[in-house]
Amino acid sequence: MNFLSISFGTASQSIFIKLENKIFYKNLQNIKFGSDVLMDQILKLTLKKKIKFSKLSEVYINQGPGSFSGLRSSLAIAKGISLSQGTKLYGYNTFSWCVSHFLKISKPIYCILKIRKNYFIQKFNKLKKPILNPKIISKKDIITKYKDSFLVTTSDSLKTFDKEILNLKNLNITNLNHKMLEIMKRNNLLQGNLVKPLYFR
Repeated sequence: MNFLSISFGTASQSIFIKLENKIFYKNLQNIKFGSDVLMDQILKLTLKKKIKFSKLSEVYINQGPGSFSGLRSSLAIAKGISLSQGTKLYGYNTFSWCVSHFLKISKPIYCILKIRKNYFIQKFNKLKKPILNPKIISKKDIITKYKDSFLVTTSDSLKTFDKEILNLKNLNITNLNHKMLEIMKRNNLLQGNLVKPLYFR
C-alpha cells in the first residue's frame, strides 16, 4: 500500500511517504508553519525523491490535537491532494495513534497528552477502540486515580510533562511511527468519513 501521511498535531509534525518498499520522511518540528509552507515541504520531498502523487493510493491526516489553524490547514491540504488524485482519505488522532503501538496489551489503555497547560486523558478498550472522548484531568487525579492503570504517552510529549507524572512506574512511552497507520487501518482504527480536526480550546 502506497500512502502519504501528514501529521501536524501537538506531539508530531512530520511528513511520511511509503512507496512500495521505500520510506521517505521529513521532520517539520523546527519549521514555522503555514499552509503554503507545508505544501512546499511536501512538494520538495516528492520532487527530490521523484515521487508521483498518482502512485499514492491513500492519504492519512493527523486530526490532532494541535493548533486550530495548523490542523485546519493540514486537513485542507490532505483533502486537496485526495480529491485531485482520487485517493482515499483517512483520519487519525494522536491518542489513537499512540495507543496503536500497544496492540498486544489485552486490557483497557489510557492515553495521556498535555495540550498547552492541561493534561488530557482518553480511555480505550482492549480492541483499542475509544470508549470516551478525551477529557481534562488534573495531575493529582492521574497520580491517585490511575496509579494501577496502563497509561501511555508519546516520547515527544515528555518535555511538557511534570516530574511527578514522568516518575509513574505505570507510564509507558512510545515513539510515534507512521508505519503503524497501516496496522490501524487493518484493525478499523482510522476514520474514513467526515474527517475533521480534533481541537481543544
